[in-house]
Amino acid sequence: MPTDLACRKVAAKDKEYRLSDALSLYLVLLTTGHKSCRMGYWFADKKKRLVLDSYPDMSIAEARAERDAARKLVVQGVDPAVRKKQGVAARFVDAGVSLPPSDGAALPARRQLA
Repeated sequence: MPTDLACRKVAAKDKEYRLSDALSLYLVLLTTGHKSCRMGYWFADKKKRLVLDSYPDMSIAEARAERDAARKLVVQGVDPAVRKKQGVAARFVDAGVSLPPSDGAALPARRQLA
C-alpha cells in the first residue's frame, strides 16, 4: 500500500500508470503529472471504474474511506457511480441552475440519406 509520502514523490512517466492499494483502490498517474484516486468494482456483471477525486485534493486515507463507502453501496445493490452523478445533479438543482428551454433551432439540421 502506498503511503502519502510515496504518492507525493512519484513522478510522471512516458505512459500513464497505476500505483495499486488494497481492495481495488489505485492512484493513476497521467503523463501530464496529474494524479487521480480511482477504484474498480463489479456491478450487474460489468466491470466499472469510479473516479474518487484528484490526489492532492483527497488524501490516501480519505480515498480509502470513500472506497469502503462505495463497496458498501455495491453490497446493497446500488451503483456508486450513479449515486455520485445523482449527488452532482442534486447540487445543481439546489443551486437553481437550469438550462433554458430550447425549440431546437440551435441544433444543426440533419442530412437526409438518399
